[in-house]
Amino acid sequence: MVDKAALLDKLRKDKCDIYRNTEVEAHDITSFKRQLIHQGVRCRLSTTNPVISATDTTARTANAYTVFFHPSVDIQAGDKLIITTAIGYSYELYAGKPNGFAGSHIEVMATEEEYV
Repeated sequence: MVDKAALLDKLRKDKCDIYRNTEVEAHDITSFKRQLIHQGVRCRLSTTNPVISATDTTARTANAYTVFFHPSVDIQAGDKLIITTAIGYSYELYAGKPNGFAGSHIEVMATEEEYV
């Protein structure tokens, strides 16, 4: 039997650091802080068409991406993803709800917003 996840691993040449909001308690006060939960996770970043909107004073771009991971990766909606591509570009994205596919991979829609 063919291990689909292992075959697709050959395509995952990008690296991802995954940060998640976790509860932190200090002096009887609970707050949330993003903490690194996985570092250097292999992935594949795929881009889609950007959305650009503008007013008289500002412009906003909202880029959408699909990120492909091994099915064993623990990822949740809202996680912050810092992805470094195989050629050295870096992206700071926020994960949407992950979708798993029968032991082969996980697809995560992720967004990046910038104000110019």
